[in-house]
Amino acid sequence: FAFADGEEISTHESGGDAFVVCINGKGIITIDGVPHELCEGDAILMPAKHPHAVLGKEDFKMLLTVVF
Repeated sequence: FAFADGEEISTHESGGDAFVVCINGKGIITIDGVPHELCEGDAILMPAKHPHAVLGKEDFKMLLTVVF
């Protein structure tokens, strides 16, 4: 996925665990209402059935892998 500065995916849930790796830029991944800033090389797990959202804090590219 690629996000422009300020572009977002609003809060939603997934049926599978989602693993995100920041390829470049900066983004904010919010899980259960708690924001987590990711920079190049950072990774985070978004657990299944937990509300989460994604925001480009600047131009932001991420690799998303979902396991069902």
